Amino acid sequence: MALKHAAFLDVIDIRTPHREHGEAVSVSLMKTAHMQLLQLALPAGKGLPQHAVAGEITIHCIAGEVSLALRDGVRQLRENQLVALAAHEPHALQAVRDATVLVTVLHAPA
Repeated sequence: MALKHAAFLDVIDIRTPHREHGEAVSVSLMKTAHMQLLQLALPAGKGLPQHAVAGEITIHCIAGEVSLALRDGVRQLRENQLVALAAHEPHALQAVRDATVLVTVLHAPA
């Protein structure tokens, strides 16, 4: 079954999604031609390996704590903190404590 994305003006519930057997959960909440909202629930010690995204992004720590590895060092994000990254910025993310993050990806017009 395909995931139903939210539409403009929809109210989106961002309570922490259920973590299955201690694994990370990623949910695409909304996707348009120019933007995508992703929610990640990361158990402590889990994360995403280094990667880069074609668009500018924000990473907003909703709960817990994550470590964001960048080219010039590491940033710690705690509850209610966020960071913005330029397009193509290599980064890796790891939960220091069980964490939920909201990622916004901006896509350049085609």
